[in-house]
Amino acid sequence: MMVQLSPMEALEARLYDYRFKIRGPLKPPEEIVIAAIDERSIERLGRWPWGREKIAQLVKRLTEAGSEVILLDIFLSEPEKHDLVLGQTIREAGNVLLPVVFEFDRKSDRLDHEVLFEGALKSIVHPERFNQYSPLSAKRALVPVPKIIKEAMALGHANIFPDPDGVLRWEAMIIEYQGYLFPSIDLQAAAIYLGIPPEKVYLKATEGIHLGEKRYIPTDRFGRSLIPYYGPMYTFKHYSVSEILDGTLNPKLFHGKIVLIGATAVGIYDLRVTPYTAVMAGIEKHASVIG
Repeated sequence: MMVQLSPMEALEARLYDYRFKIRGPLKPPEEIVIAAIDERSIERLGRWPWGREKIAQLVKRLTEAGSEVILLDIFLSEPEKHDLVLGQTIREAGNVLLPVVFEFDRKSDRLDHEVLFEGALKSIVHPERFNQYSPLSAKRALVPVPKIIKEAMALGHANIFPDPDGVLRWEAMIIEYQGYLFPSIDLQAAAIYLGIPPEKVYLKATEGIHLGEKRYIPTDRFGRSLIPYYGPMYTFKHYSVSEILDGTLNPKLFHGKIVLIGATAVGIYDLRVTPYTAVMAGIEKHASVIG
């Protein structure tokens, strides 16, 4: 689903790309790191997807290392035999964010898990403005399986919306579904890391989002924000999942950090075209938005 650009907006998009090329990469925030499901991890642990007991082991390792927030960029919508193990591990960690994916072309024929709606935005200023500028509206939600979703600290959508030319410039900070507004998983991660409770995250419709008094994120009239890319692929620190599980890395590397778990191995990650590069893993986009 794409928002069509006017001629002036298309020109601004090109200028936006050009400004990144002129500016060059920036030093990324040190508090955000990536636990990469990379080629080394695939060789060490077997082909993807892995059983959920391995994901549980990874979450446990990061929890023991003192990670502040763990964002799991893996969709868990189909049941597996180790769902209970992963659910228990996520509950014990107490700081794991899970993704939801919204669909826009067909309605669901099943009831949604009540936990999904608990994660909707609670504070909205000037909601009447949506009568003129409707936010992106979904028809169906793909959520983690019941044994896992109920244990998450928070949920957020992981949808992406490239522009018509294929370049990913915008983050949909909110998506409407069944009358509720749901934040992106990146917005959730930033708010939680900053210690902002859900009731202090409020949307000023068609203008922006306040994370308490600590951060303001301007949006367009559809609730989208331009992605402030720090640089190309590997701008943020990447640590191989295989090394984390082997215990060969210093736990201090993850202490107090936002750890994003996602795929970077060729063939299993979602390729994104950005103003910097034609090849970027989605997990790197998450890092830039959170930062």
